[in-house]
Amino acid sequence: MEEQQEKRSGRFSWYALIGALLFVALCVSVTMKFLSQARVANDELIADHVVQLQEIFKRINQTCQITGFRHEKDHIDFLNVISFAGTVIGPMNVLKPNNWQGPYVEESLTMNGKDYQLVSTKEGYYIVPGDGVKLSNGKIIGKTLIISPSSNIERMMRDPDALLSSNRALAGRIETYQTEFDKLTKTDFIDEEIEASY
Repeated sequence: MEEQQEKRSGRFSWYALIGALLFVALCVSVTMKFLSQARVANDELIADHVVQLQEIFKRINQTCQITGFRHEKDHIDFLNVISFAGTVIGPMNVLKPNNWQGPYVEESLTMNGKDYQLVSTKEGYYIVPGDGVKLSNGKIIGKTLIISPSSNIERMMRDPDALLSSNRALAGRIETYQTEFDKLTKTDFIDEEIEASY
């Protein structure tokens, strides 16, 4: 009889151990799935914020004519300003400051507590997540994914190992008065001179 009880308690111990291991494996699996989905949701929010910021800068450029930014990398933390004096708002230079229609947002857009940033490259100005933001591909802006003025951000926006997530770019280019001016050709100026002479 004691032998049967020992067998039963031995089986019970194994069943309990197997059950506990399965429960732990299930908990780890659910947690990993949740974290993965949270990172993808963060990427979707980043993509939405980038589009929103592009629209804001498009409006600002149409009304105020953005001529450039002070540094190679600037935080976007000035769009909630109501008014300002001069031609500089935060790091941004504008040609027509009296046309400012701020605030464009109530609070600065952030991800993981980090401001988005503007990066100046040879190809133009780009909105990117702030340094320290972790993407769903595991990259951390400024640590494992370095974005600098020499970066090819257009290429990075097409690379899932960089700034592309679920076919959505996690960065965006903005047009400025200067980039629009640079697109003009000599022919554009000649055509305007001919029209002006009539």
